[in-house]
Amino acid sequence: MNIQKQKICLPFLKKILPFEDDAADYLNHIKIGLTRGILLSDEYSITWLKEFQKYLLLYGLHFSKDDHIYFINLLYDFCFIESLDLRIVIETAKTLALILW
Repeated sequence: MNIQKQKICLPFLKKILPFEDDAADYLNHIKIGLTRGILLSDEYSITWLKEFQKYLLLYGLHFSKDDHIYFINLLYDFCFIESLDLRIVIETAKTLALILW
């Protein structure tokens, strides 16, 4: 996998902790949860938006450019769903700001 940008401390942690597989599994888990939450448009999506925020803070942009584009499109489209709870829109905007930063 061609990773975009890692956190500065992650190469040093590779020697201590094997996190590469954990990061990929966690990202796949988040993708499935976000997609399900967006399709259902329910409170379930807030949980996965917060999990994705945690992933971004912990691992940075530790995913491919295709995944980056996928997440941006997914979050951008999710912001414009009508009759969506304001809390979900706010969390989506926060996550979108984190991924675009």
